[in-house]
Amino acid sequence: MIEKPIDRGPRPTAHPERDRAINGCAVRMTVRWVVGLVVVLHGCIHLLGAAKGLGWAKVTQLAEPIGAGLGAVWLAAAAVTIAAGVLLLARVRWWWLVGAVAVVVSQVVIVTSWADAKAGTIANVVLLGAVVYEWASQSSRGARYSRARSPVRIVVFAVLIVVETATVIVAIRIATGSWVDGATAGAISGGLTAATYPALVRRRKRKSRSTNGIG
Repeated sequence: MIEKPIDRGPRPTAHPERDRAINGCAVRMTVRWVVGLVVVLHGCIHLLGAAKGLGWAKVTQLAEPIGAGLGAVWLAAAAVTIAAGVLLLARVRWWWLVGAVAVVVSQVVIVTSWADAKAGTIANVVLLGAVVYEWASQSSRGARYSRARSPVRIVVFAVLIVVETATVIVAIRIATGSWVDGATAGAISGGLTAATYPALVRRRKRKSRSTNGIG
C-alpha cells in the first residue's frame, strides 16, 4: 500500500528583500535614537556654561571665566542643540536645518572655553555628519518630495544658513569687538532663517500644484 504525501499547504516563501528592508529600518531607527540622545545630552551639557555665566551655580568643570553675556550664548546653544535632538527623535523632516545652526553656535561657545570644552567638538562632528546624511537621504527619496527637496535647493539652503550665521557672528564681532554679541546675533539670524524652511516648502508645493492645474 502506497501512502499519499500529506498536503501541508503552501510553503512559506522567503522574502530576502523585505527582510533586508526591515533590518535596514531597524538599524536606522537605532542610529537615530543613539544620535538623537547624544545630541540632547550634548545640549544639556551646554547648560553648565549657562549656569556658570548666569550665576545659577558654581561649575568647577569649567575653569575659564564666563560672563553673563557669554552665559546667555551658552544657554542659546543649549536650547538650539536640544531642539535639534528632539526634532531628530520626533522624525521632523527639517530637523537638520536646526541641527546646522546648532553645530555653528555650539562650536562658537566651545571655542570660547576651548581648554575645558574641546571634547564637545566630537559631538558636533557627529551632529554635522547626521545633518549631512539627512539632507543627502532626503534628496534621494522618491518623486513625492523631489520638487521641494532637490539636492541643489537643499545644499544651497543649508550653506546659506551656515554662511549667514558665520557672517553675522564675524560682522558683529568686528563692529562691537565682542564675540558674545556676535554669537548671539548669529544664533538668532540662523534660527530665524531655518524656521522659514517649512513655509518655503509649502509655498513651492502650492506653486507646483497651480502650475500643473491642480486645485
